[in-house]
Amino acid sequence: MAPLKKSVDYVIHLGDYIYEYQNGYYTDGTKLNRTHFPNKELFELDDYRQRYASYHEDKDLQLSHGDYPWILVWDDHEVADNSWLRGSVKSRGFDFLKRKQYATQAYFEWLPIRPQNNDNVKIWRHLNFGKLLDLFMIDTRHYSRDVTDTYDNADYISSIANKTERTMMGFDQEYWLYNSLLESDSIWKFIGSQTVVNHVSFESISEVIGKPFEVMNYDSFDGYTANRDRFIDTIVNNNIQDVILLSGDFHISWVHEIFNDINEYNMETGEGSVLVEFAVTATSSPTTFPKDYSVEQCYELSELLVSGNTGVIWNEGWFRGYTEVTATENNVTAKYYGVDTNNPEREEFLLATFIVDQGTNKLRREFYDTVNYGYIDQRVL
Repeated sequence: MAPLKKSVDYVIHLGDYIYEYQNGYYTDGTKLNRTHFPNKELFELDDYRQRYASYHEDKDLQLSHGDYPWILVWDDHEVADNSWLRGSVKSRGFDFLKRKQYATQAYFEWLPIRPQNNDNVKIWRHLNFGKLLDLFMIDTRHYSRDVTDTYDNADYISSIANKTERTMMGFDQEYWLYNSLLESDSIWKFIGSQTVVNHVSFESISEVIGKPFEVMNYDSFDGYTANRDRFIDTIVNNNIQDVILLSGDFHISWVHEIFNDINEYNMETGEGSVLVEFAVTATSSPTTFPKDYSVEQCYELSELLVSGNTGVIWNEGWFRGYTEVTATENNVTAKYYGVDTNNPEREEFLLATFIVDQGTNKLRREFYDTVNYGYIDQRVL
């Protein structure tokens, strides 16, 4: 078992705790002696219960749950792929609602989280850490999400992505989040989101990554641009400072500066950025990049993504890993760690360190100077 990190106080998990597919359909744990149980796609209550039970046989996971408080939200795969309010890729209507009922029941049975106000689909909530920070865990998936890309409707979703009435969160959850940000008197306002908020174009790597990401990931906020605009407008129009997004879902690491007006944003200096997004990769699930790519090939894709997107500061898609975030009065530091899963020793590497200073709403990157043996800060990313 891996040693515990003494620098960690809490684990924030942004969803996809389990996957509902059979072994080999999306993820394949055969080489790790972690085949899915039951080895079929999950639909019934006992299916989901057994899948959680098999995941919890992992000794490292047991150790993590035993030593750290976990702060969780679900993403789609706790129920089904690309879930929305009334359906998913492989289930719709009443069949989906029954599946969702079984899946969420097993989720609450197995994990340290309770529904809010006895509402079994309401998990969005606020956690306060004194004057230092507020943490808002939102639900962009199951509570009241409008129809998303289910792989057979991509053209339709792209045609309605900019509709004002579309919401990922439901308008009551949107109001709660915006009002909570306005009322917060903590230094930092953290938001835990299942999906990436920043706009990302995949055109520069579309020939390699393929469907359904030829242009954009419409299952993220790029499919619900009005919801994103309302969120950013709330921050800008009310001069809300020091908002940090923690996002997941896409199985690669991202660091973003989010701006309101591209004409007022300078990517070289960070001026014009209104908030920062730290998006994490997966700990064990495969990368969204081609599975057979080498680390060098993945780095080439990352360079194309960064150069092809204003506000995308850094990307890494080969390593599996996690991000350690530390908040003080003066700054927030995010350290991205990667693990070489091809190495039986599972050696861990510090891939990158980013810092947000209070009141700046932009990034600087920390490097270790191997000549003078010390850390140096520079904007060059």
